[in-house]
Amino acid sequence: MSTLIKAKELLSEIDSQIGALERDLKGLRGQRGEIAKLVKRLGAGGASPRAGAPARAGRRGRRGKRTDWGQVLAAMGKTFSLGDLAKASGKNKLTVSQAVQKMKKDKKIAATGKRAVYKKV
Repeated sequence: MSTLIKAKELLSEIDSQIGALERDLKGLRGQRGEIAKLVKRLGAGGASPRAGAPARAGRRGRRGKRTDWGQVLAAMGKTFSLGDLAKASGKNKLTVSQAVQKMKKDKKIAATGKRAVYKKV
């Protein structure tokens, strides 16, 4: 038998072993996912120091609703302050400030010249 034929057979064997290992890995990942769901349902949530503790106030978690800043902006008048946005959205001023910077970058709002007061563009 030639060396080329032996090499092709070896490659084929390795490919089949890789395929079998990938199927095993997929099965193990599925099992891990199911067990993780069970652990979460039982309340452990993960291996963090706060595992089993109630969620912190102000954290929206994985399924919390995101703030629609376009909707908050639509509710504002012609000019508005950072505090007005914070009250309307229910977010703290640091979070609102980050959203304002993005809206300024996207040319949705502009500064008026007064500190923390903006206008719609």
